[in-house]
Amino acid sequence: MKWETSEQTDLGIDLRFFNSALTFSADYFVKKTKDMLLSMPIPLYTSYGSMTVNSGTVKNEGIEFEASYRFKVGEVNLGINGNASYVKNTVTDQGPDRVGLNNIGGGMGGQVSWRENGRPYGFFYGYLHDGIFQNQQEIDSYTYVDSNGKTQLIQPNAKPGDIRFKDLNNDGKINEDDRTVIGNPSPKWIFSMNNNLSYKGFDLSIYLQGVSGNDIFNANNITNEGMAGAANQTTEVLNRWTGEGTSYVMPRAVLNDPAKNNRVSDRWVEDGSYLRIKNITLGYNFPKKWIKKLTLENARLFVSCDNVATITGYSGFDPEVDINGIDNNRYPISRTLSLGVNFNF
Repeated sequence: MKWETSEQTDLGIDLRFFNSALTFSADYFVKKTKDMLLSMPIPLYTSYGSMTVNSGTVKNEGIEFEASYRFKVGEVNLGINGNASYVKNTVTDQGPDRVGLNNIGGGMGGQVSWRENGRPYGFFYGYLHDGIFQNQQEIDSYTYVDSNGKTQLIQPNAKPGDIRFKDLNNDGKINEDDRTVIGNPSPKWIFSMNNNLSYKGFDLSIYLQGVSGNDIFNANNITNEGMAGAANQTTEVLNRWTGEGTSYVMPRAVLNDPAKNNRVSDRWVEDGSYLRIKNITLGYNFPKKWIKKLTLENARLFVSCDNVATITGYSGFDPEVDINGIDNNRYPISRTLSLGVNFNF
């Protein structure tokens, strides 16, 4: 094995106005990573399932923007700085096969993320669900006519209250060939903004950051809302299907999941976009004449709060999940409040 190799092309422009009070920069980049360290499957007669090799090429292409503006109104100083990046990630050469990366174990879910030529690294791959069977008639109507003219049920083992899955290849049955791309964990946009204000001895900073265009596979809900075993569930299961018309979203409760309602599907995929107020800090710098007798150069009192608030449609504890995009029992992020004093002698 050897180190990975990266090649990058960057074309940019930088602009300055009003004695650099207003700045703007934009960059277009293409980064190719070659000889990636990848785990590749090998024959089982070797007594191993896979080995790490230098193989594969990934291309990241996108644009970056950054802008800042600082100005003064009377004794008030204001500064705004923001940046945003758009990135498209594509696996360009990793062999002809689709290779699994991350799965949900313990008999639940299955293989979730994969890599394949022409697709983003770690894309989610699974089934598409199409509502809930409300009665036996709907199950009996979900049929396929084969080449011999014989009609057969597409989901013969389903019961009222089970999920109807789409037969994407139209072969009259639901199997692995009906899987498709159901999500991308890589954000299309990553952005942040830092705002600063000062007035006499007071200063205030507000930092925001977020992402957009990515998906999260909420694996927590397979355990918390799967209803397949004797385990605690969230209160969402109170809205499960209990009879015709009671739910068109959440299936019935049934031990051991005989209809595989909990298989990897778009049922567990959610929009991972969010905007977070990451930090707010308010400070006060004591006047020089107050601290001169204490032989201090300066003294500052501040109060700061981290993870103030998050705007998101994601139902989990925290949309800022691991890089693979799978939320598997991630601990909720803490809000931290700090109060302190800084002295410089």
